[in-house]
Amino acid sequence: MLRCLPIIGLFGSGAKLTPERATLAHDVGVLVARLGAHLLTGASYAVTEAAAEGFTSVKRRRGVCIGTVARDTAGAFDKANGGADGTPYPNRYIELAMITTVPDVEKAQDDAGRNRLNVLTSNVIIALPGTTGTRNELLTAATCDGDGIRSPANRRTILVGPSEDFPHELRELFLQVPNAEAAEALVCHLLSQRGFLVEKLPV
Repeated sequence: MLRCLPIIGLFGSGAKLTPERATLAHDVGVLVARLGAHLLTGASYAVTEAAAEGFTSVKRRRGVCIGTVARDTAGAFDKANGGADGTPYPNRYIELAMITTVPDVEKAQDDAGRNRLNVLTSNVIIALPGTTGTRNELLTAATCDGDGIRSPANRRTILVGPSEDFPHELRELFLQVPNAEAAEALVCHLLSQRGFLVEKLPV
């Protein structure tokens, strides 16, 4: 078994969340923390911030909250991207910010570089409902790390949320469950497949 902590990547919407979606993201963050993993996000707001808040609320966790911060293609080479309202990244719950030179996915002509960075760094991926950016990340995930030839049950990505919130093409590619509680067994199975020993923290 591997002694290093696994990294669980989180994808999801950057748009303003409903209370139900905010709770879902928060619960997923708590789940990742209790499984003894690091949480990897895009360091932004909405889904990312809610999940990061849930993750950091678990005080006895072993992992850290990691955020990959994109650069702003409209600014200097070393200028970090920010929210639409000018709020800077990373969000306040990020504990380890990786400032990259990869462009922001919403502004760049080609966002494959940043998608691949997050996909390839993650041992397991949890995707919450999102739009075009989330779809692009998931299509990248479906072809990386050998997942292109695996069945949905053995791919390292899980869709978490109501089935109607995910397009049919994604539900054909990955397993989908309604909430964090239902995702737990799948995440543990995928981590075990990849050589990680999962020791869940007590509530």
